[in-house]
Amino acid sequence: GVAPHSLHRWAHVRVAPVKVHGPDHVRHVVGQKAVALFRQPQGLAGFLAGGQGCLELAIVPIDVQRHDHGQRQQGQQGIHPSPVDVLMHTDGDMLVRDDIVKLWSLRDESKAVMVVKHDYKTKANNKYLGSKNQDYPRKNWSSVVLWNCGHPDNRVMTPEFIENATGAQLHRFTWLADEQIGELPKVWNWLPDELGENPDAKLLHWTLGTPSFHEYADAPMAGEWHRERILMDYCLQRDID
Repeated sequence: GVAPHSLHRWAHVRVAPVKVHGPDHVRHVVGQKAVALFRQPQGLAGFLAGGQGCLELAIVPIDVQRHDHGQRQQGQQGIHPSPVDVLMHTDGDMLVRDDIVKLWSLRDESKAVMVVKHDYKTKANNKYLGSKNQDYPRKNWSSVVLWNCGHPDNRVMTPEFIENATGAQLHRFTWLADEQIGELPKVWNWLPDELGENPDAKLLHWTLGTPSFHEYADAPMAGEWHRERILMDYCLQRDID
């Protein structure tokens, strides 16, 4: 994921195709405050494991305006899904526990989007940083999405449409009928802070607030988040001849 609340970011961007030639180069270009969209995700696992070859990416600058649940803000990233046929999106408050290629393999090209169709009532009226947390139709459907960018029903998603739509319209996929929205297994967008622990979850989504916030440091399954944070900071020490 690139940041929270990102369904509404696809507008007014420049996309520059580049080619990368190894895992280190991938990490470099992604680290330059850009979003890397792999054109051939089925080969991503082997590529990052050190395989040979070259992958083509679309690099998206983080310098455009966005909607934030209906409110306009400046200086955040936006991406328009036109450079690729199918686009995988995840929010930034998530932890993937299984091979992400398995999620990609669930795509159904007959559907405009594929999502986890949550149907629940929230436990909290407020979430991180005091943000309001309200129930609404198709809540959290937009947090994990396999976008079929070439589907006819998504042709309405022009930069002009996105710029003028409300956050509510975009998050609820109001331009799509129910039959055009495919369903992903709930384990690929599991909400431990709303639904409780699930040892079989493949993707954890702390929708009320990541364990990085002290109010949510002890949220269900937060131990896994803290462990991954520690591992990110780990540096193997060795002698240099």
